[in-house]
Amino acid sequence: MTYQHQIQDVEELLIASMRDRFEPGNLAPTAMALSGQVWEFLSGHPEIPQPGTNVWVYPGDGIVEAGAQVLAPFKSDGPVLCSSTPAGRAVVTTHWGPYDKIPEAYDSFRAWAADQNLQLAGPSWEVYGHWNEDPAKLRTDIFHLLA
Repeated sequence: MTYQHQIQDVEELLIASMRDRFEPGNLAPTAMALSGQVWEFLSGHPEIPQPGTNVWVYPGDGIVEAGAQVLAPFKSDGPVLCSSTPAGRAVVTTHWGPYDKIPEAYDSFRAWAADQNLQLAGPSWEVYGHWNEDPAKLRTDIFHLLA
């Protein structure tokens, strides 16, 4: 797949999320379990507006913060936190296709950033489009902060 990369100033997205450490090769099951718990929380809190999109943040050191975008801050008294994605200058690319091919998008934008003499820094994150039975129509927007 050919990727188009852009540099953008991005604003934070509010998210309802949970964090956990993942072992190599176990990212997807860990993040999916966290996302499931967040969606269960949100289903019990209809007063928290949300557009129905999953967001996974990778702050580093084998940690994933997984959950869903929300449209307003909320107070939490449990394991689901009101958090946000980072804001700042970032490399942005869109992956169309199966989720197991997302690492190809990361490889592509890392190579592109190196060719452009850009230094990636801080966390990366993914904003998932709505589910589609056709894997070719699955959209994932990928962001990585620049130094």
